[in-house]
Amino acid sequence: MASACLQLLLIIFIAATVSGTQSLKETGKTRAPFSCKEYDEWTNGKQVRKSCPDGEYFSEDTHQCDDLRMVKCVLNPCEEGRSYPRGFCIQSYDLCYQLVVHQKFCPTNYAFNGAQCTPLVTCIKENHETVVKNVGNKKFTSSQCDEGETTNHPSDCTMYRLCENGQWEDKSCSWLEHYDIKTNKCIYWDYQCSYDSLCNESEVRSIFGRCSEYLQCKKGVWKQIKCEDGTNFQEGACQRKPCPLRPIAGRCDLFMQPGNDQKYQCPLETLFDKIERQCVPKKDAKCAVSECEDGDTTFVHDDCRKYKLCENHLWQEKACKWLYHYDVISKECKFLSYTCGKEQKSIDIAPTNPKRHINPCEIENEKRGVKGDCDSYQVCKNGEWINEKCNVWGKFDTSEKECFYFKMWSVKCA
Repeated sequence: MASACLQLLLIIFIAATVSGTQSLKETGKTRAPFSCKEYDEWTNGKQVRKSCPDGEYFSEDTHQCDDLRMVKCVLNPCEEGRSYPRGFCIQSYDLCYQLVVHQKFCPTNYAFNGAQCTPLVTCIKENHETVVKNVGNKKFTSSQCDEGETTNHPSDCTMYRLCENGQWEDKSCSWLEHYDIKTNKCIYWDYQCSYDSLCNESEVRSIFGRCSEYLQCKKGVWKQIKCEDGTNFQEGACQRKPCPLRPIAGRCDLFMQPGNDQKYQCPLETLFDKIERQCVPKKDAKCAVSECEDGDTTFVHDDCRKYKLCENHLWQEKACKWLYHYDVISKECKFLSYTCGKEQKSIDIAPTNPKRHINPCEIENEKRGVKGDCDSYQVCKNGEWINEKCNVWGKFDTSEKECFYFKMWSVKCA
């Protein structure tokens, strides 16, 4: 109850502060960062994100939506993985993924404070001193620059930045003009252009969770580049090799990188695709389905010396030691007296009117000798006696009901 009252009092205080001291952005409109189509409208100190109609961009010259063919809009790439606020202590924020911002939302009664989602009352409390400090300057946000100051644009010489209401705003020079950093004006000839370099020209780097694209530095900013079909980015270049990232069966949100067993999580709104072997939008992901439970074993149909072990929810083929064979009864590799999986008959679904077994038995896996043949024996499988044979030099003992190899002279045959 006390927390709710504190929250209400803080909100009322800020509302009164803003209404009593007109913000310079109180009725203005500014283009939203990283978007040509969206803009922020300020009313009574409150920032509201809006979008232009289809076919229109927000013009920074007219401060309204105009035909996109008449508006020059240059976007700077966002910083991969970084979150950006959409206003003062509000629930929504922008997340940069693959150099494009995507709108996200904090939980109910939480707000984005510029770094993370925090309880709304905490966010307002943290920013209380900032609000009070800026009231005397008639600003709702801290000033980035001096009014009327200009500087170069970070990625386009035909544009510049102008300080308006304490914030940097992108502007365009007239046709054929370029911004000159010596005179801080747009001129026709003999201009000197400069970029605020965020990287070294032609430098490349990989994109987390992706192989089909990479980042390359062009004119001081990172640009996303797509590899040619059939190639993937690795070791600093697009190569005709499969993507080295590995799926984890049963966990569509995780993947593994080569060289270690550490598990990594795909970015928000993406899952790991087992075919492309990279993080893709959720709706397009083909996940690696779980085939088994880790640690389980089973036989290989065509080779008694091999078996399958379940690892990471997928069957992996393994081999027994020399002279050992996989026993389907004990489910382990044995040196002697084993039952081979490839000799087992497949079990079919019982028909509506099942036939009676010609040679029936009752106790599963029970063994018995074969009259007149010490090398052979029978084992009860699915209600029927199945013929088996001891290995070379082995004899079946009817008393012990197993094959013996070193006391053949004392074996009791059937």
